[in-house]
Amino acid sequence: MLEIGALGVNKGVALRQVCSLYNIDVQEVIAFGDGENDIEMLQLASTGVAMANAMPRTRSLAKYHTSSVEEGGVGVYLDRVFSQ
Repeated sequence: MLEIGALGVNKGVALRQVCSLYNIDVQEVIAFGDGENDIEMLQLASTGVAMANAMPRTRSLAKYHTSSVEEGGVGVYLDRVFSQ
C-alpha cells in the first residue's frame, strides 16, 4: 500500500483545523488509530489511543492502548474512561 499526500498535511493538521472550526480545545480530544498515518493525530490529541492491532511504530508512540478493532477496542476504552 502506498499513501501519498501533500508535504505538511497529515491527520494531526486536520484534527487541529477541525478543533479550530468547532472551537474545541485539543486537550479535550480522544483520538483512536492503528496506522502510521495516525501518529501525528494521536500525539496531538490529549488522549491518543492505539488499537491492539496497530502497526508497531504507532503502538510504541501512542500514549494509551486498547484492544483491537475486532474486539471493540474503542468501546472498551470509552467504557473504561467514562465508568470511573
